[in-house]
Amino acid sequence: MYRLIKLLIFTFCTHWACYVQAQFGFEKTIKFSLDTEDPWFIFEDQQGHFIITATTAIDAQRSLLAIKLKPNGNTKWLCNYGISLEYDDMFWGTQFNNQYYFLGGGSFPGSRLFSRLSNNGVVLQDTMYSSRSIFNVSTSYKCGALFQQKMYAGGQSLPERGRSNNCPTFNVLDLQGNIISHQQFCDTFDQMIQRLYVTKNKQVNAIVEGYRRIYTCDFFVFDTLGNLLAKKQLFPWLGQIDFVDAVQHADDTYTFLIEKNSRPFLLRTNNMGDTLRTYLVETEQPEDTILASFNCLTANNNFDYFLAGIGAMVKIDSNGYKTVLKIFDDNTTIKRINVAKDGGIFGCGHVLTYTSPTEGNLDLYIFKTDTLGNVIPTPDELFNAAKVVLYPNPANTSISILGLPDEVEYTYTITNTLGQKITSGTAQNETPINLQTFNQGLYFITLQNGNQNTTKRFMVE
Repeated sequence: MYRLIKLLIFTFCTHWACYVQAQFGFEKTIKFSLDTEDPWFIFEDQQGHFIITATTAIDAQRSLLAIKLKPNGNTKWLCNYGISLEYDDMFWGTQFNNQYYFLGGGSFPGSRLFSRLSNNGVVLQDTMYSSRSIFNVSTSYKCGALFQQKMYAGGQSLPERGRSNNCPTFNVLDLQGNIISHQQFCDTFDQMIQRLYVTKNKQVNAIVEGYRRIYTCDFFVFDTLGNLLAKKQLFPWLGQIDFVDAVQHADDTYTFLIEKNSRPFLLRTNNMGDTLRTYLVETEQPEDTILASFNCLTANNNFDYFLAGIGAMVKIDSNGYKTVLKIFDDNTTIKRINVAKDGGIFGCGHVLTYTSPTEGNLDLYIFKTDTLGNVIPTPDELFNAAKVVLYPNPANTSISILGLPDEVEYTYTITNTLGQKITSGTAQNETPINLQTFNQGLYFITLQNGNQNTTKRFMVE
């Protein structure tokens, strides 16, 4: 739905590099000239830095973005490269020998991407393989894994011109992106490999998602040369399901996050895909807040699960007990999370901030928590638009603003969907605003203090 919103273009990057500041402590959003683009991947390197990949859009051109953040959240470097018109994205990345490797592809089969950056963010290799450049197939990479100086790439391919059915594809690459082995499985169509994992017994397990007409989840097992050893359908008793995410545990078991009839489940399996345990994840949250959906999953060594998506992040321990760690506002969407080396949780997503009823900024959002799931505080925190929440929302006779710094006064202006000013005034944290004269409908409130401002939306019932 964000594509209906005209985004303000905030350009400060050159073609090859640009510099921004971010602090994990107060979750400051990092603003780029993004046109409805999400961050695709985030991982922690061997030195404790955080690497994020995303896609930016300036006018009609899209370019790939890689960001390296220090452990305290300050930007070490940012590389904006790979200008493309073919809707390409970087879905996976890793570090090896002080270099960073990335794999990606188009929204539809037609191009494969292989990129290599130095430890300082210099582009060493940026290769886009055009449609049918090898093996006479159109392939897009969606995920990867690294083992013994080989890169394993999974995705989908379109084997014949004019066919609309996509096949899951598994490639073995060298560290220059050259294909050593290629496997394509077209006995079942409309599937793609979404996740790859290397096991301790030197096998490569692939999670294959069916979509469009299939809506299943399959489990493929390969050897390290790319030969298929086994495959099976996961959770067939559930029928049609939506795959969301998966995580590999230290004992080579897996936990899957899936949805069945819009209800999220966690299902743990062994390394051959046999089900060990099933959880139903209830989505009701405190204060009548409903988590719309989950997008991502991770887990620590204690088999505590962390799930995030639109509006919230929750923890489910090994006994199935759920704890709400953080509630974001309804304009914040978390796309990827992982467990940091220090036991905390880090992740990335986007925040949609409305500047008017028809315009807004889509900002890259990065956060880091401590081992308990609490966002690490910073003494110099003043204002964070992502933490400002309107409550209750929808409202009736009054609404309060939560998340403002204590004892700091902000001016506010409320407008309707036509941009007409309804009222204005001043407010502090948790100060109720009278809405008794408001008609039912959608409204926007803009808060301002000096050069700090944000716009939130709310409903009056």
